[in-house]
Amino acid sequence: MMLWLLGACGVGDLFVQTSERCRCAVRAPLDLTRQPEDEEGDTVIYLEGSSPEHYVSISFYPRYDLRPVSLAADLVSDTLVPRGELAYIEMAGHRAAVRDYDHDYEGNALVHRRATVEVPHGRLFLHGWAGEDDWPRAEGNIQSVFDSLKFEPELPAWQWHGRPGSDAVREVTLLEARADAQLDTERWHSNLRAVPPPGSTFRTVRYPAPPGRLKGFLTADPGDGVRHPAVLWVETGMGGPVGVWKREPGEEDDGALDFVDAGFVVFAPAFRGELDNPGYIELYYGETQDLLAALAFLREQPHVDPDRIYLAGYGSGGTSVLLAAVAGAQARATLVFEGRASMKGVWEHYDDLPFDREDPVQARLRSAIHWAAYLEHPVYYFAPDRSTMVDAVVMAERAAEAGKTMTVHPVPVEGDAPYLAAVRALLIPKMRGDAPNNPPFTVTEEELWRAVQ
Repeated sequence: MMLWLLGACGVGDLFVQTSERCRCAVRAPLDLTRQPEDEEGDTVIYLEGSSPEHYVSISFYPRYDLRPVSLAADLVSDTLVPRGELAYIEMAGHRAAVRDYDHDYEGNALVHRRATVEVPHGRLFLHGWAGEDDWPRAEGNIQSVFDSLKFEPELPAWQWHGRPGSDAVREVTLLEARADAQLDTERWHSNLRAVPPPGSTFRTVRYPAPPGRLKGFLTADPGDGVRHPAVLWVETGMGGPVGVWKREPGEEDDGALDFVDAGFVVFAPAFRGELDNPGYIELYYGETQDLLAALAFLREQPHVDPDRIYLAGYGSGGTSVLLAAVAGAQARATLVFEGRASMKGVWEHYDDLPFDREDPVQARLRSAIHWAAYLEHPVYYFAPDRSTMVDAVVMAERAAEAGKTMTVHPVPVEGDAPYLAAVRALLIPKMRGDAPNNPPFTVTEEELWRAVQ
């Protein structure tokens, strides 16, 4: 029980309403009376007003019932029109977002105030509404309920799929597990070709890797005698980098010219079987060793600061850099945009793969989630509000259990709206100001919201 509530009922013109399900309570004005709710419903406290008519509802969603979404996305409704600006605030000591909306319901103009609160054991949704004419009088009562929110102290955190368990314990490295498994793959090869366009700052290089000397594209040494921070960029798709030097305004820009413009050295390696490289495509397997070899090559370049190299990748490239991060990559940080932490179930509808998709070992040895304890540098994971982020959240929890740093950031954009360029623009100043002895930089949802608007 919440000891701070003892004897609270009847104080002044307020009364206390509690819910054991969300382990929360509010103090409500006397003209808001509690209404009975279906015990199986999500609403844990429902208050109805009289004069003027207004309402407050509070709903709670346990962590295990949720998919990871931004606070901003939790407020969105197809039937509501934003009335004011979104505000990021603190409610009862927890991160929250609040916004007002207009709503035409059967010809009646309503105003809604919606807030969503992130708590260790789930998410709380507060919703207050009244007629537009009554809103000036009702708003105070609604806001007083919001302001009075409290939680039981020392809430235990829920895990997304239970505690990490043995997967978070160091037993054997990813590369050692692969060596023990000795999995075979069929011979796949890419027919793509790519050459830096005339005038590009990129030049074609060859770097040593297990299959042989592999092709990649590296920005030229500016000749200023300075060691610059660098980004090893892996774009999405299979077949090798073909768009690293492109800019796609208005579309999802998966090039890397914004890093180049900001003074970073950029290296986009192709892996085995790609762009006429020796070897064969293995889909997130041998390519991990190629990526580690590319990183070693980049560290040796005279115009690169070896202590300020960032791994970054989008889509399948994000999956690749995440695997490299758990396989011993020596980097300042890894930036993952929509990569997959787990490949379990990903290939069940694919017939043409270079390995047996029915073999669970094939998926496990391509899933970074099982080696979260081996992260040796910070990982930042970004994606729009999509269900595939659940695996990234589980991986981040496993990393935290092992004392490692991985943060997951739902990007508050709707549908397939482009976000890469905006998020990179947010990250670049943080990366430029980063230094090896500094603590990892932070990224807040409020910063992401402002970046993508």
